[in-house]
Amino acid sequence: MVVKPDGRVGLTDDETAVERAADACSEHLSEETPELFDAMREHSSGVASAVADSDGVPGAALDDEDAVAHLREFVRAQYDDDWFGTLGEHGSEQGLTWAAFRTAARRFGELLALQSFARFHTAEAAFREARGRRSDGETAVEEAEEALQYRNEMGGVQGEESFESLVDDAREAYTAAQNHLESGAAAMRRAHALRTASACYREEYDVESDELAFVSLDDDLDWEYRELRHGRDRLANRLSRLESDVGDLVDHPRYGR
Repeated sequence: MVVKPDGRVGLTDDETAVERAADACSEHLSEETPELFDAMREHSSGVASAVADSDGVPGAALDDEDAVAHLREFVRAQYDDDWFGTLGEHGSEQGLTWAAFRTAARRFGELLALQSFARFHTAEAAFREARGRRSDGETAVEEAEEALQYRNEMGGVQGEESFESLVDDAREAYTAAQNHLESGAAAMRRAHALRTASACYREEYDVESDELAFVSLDDDLDWEYRELRHGRDRLANRLSRLESDVGDLVDHPRYGR
């Protein structure tokens, strides 16, 4: 684990460090401003869930820089003057001083950043699993094609069973890989939404990076999030080819299932 000199946690720190920092941040919010924390958490959870589901969300495909910009605009629209005005009213109703209110808002912005890091790690893990299953599928396709090529040498029923079994393996691997890809893509969308929401809080309350107690923004986050997206795109392209190859095998006369 790479530990920042001041103990704050960044995107490139491991999942355990991110989780511990998020727990510590949440504990402060729960103990010091529980009602305000509940209001902020309910709002952000709704926004992030809508983005993860992607239905009707501009830029949800995250397939280019314009899409990323559209998604950010959508999220920012949920954190507008009306929302922050309502949040200020919550703080006033609870009798919070400006300093206490701003501290809570700053901490919640940090929590959103940490949650974004966690979803980033979740997406990375899902894409790794997808790549592994994609590799399994590609291997099964190659072996099935070899079974067709050398079917006379393999002989009769044994050859038929081997071919069909390999095609089944390829289909199963493709389906699993596609499922991991989709879950990773949802986590990636959520990571983008949470990152933007965190920035909205920092901007609204003029929070400087050196004020952050739990989060380090020293990593090149634009590059990291862009690379995650590009990795998803490369994986999706490979899976598209695998889907085509598996489809050809399923349509072959010797595949009887």
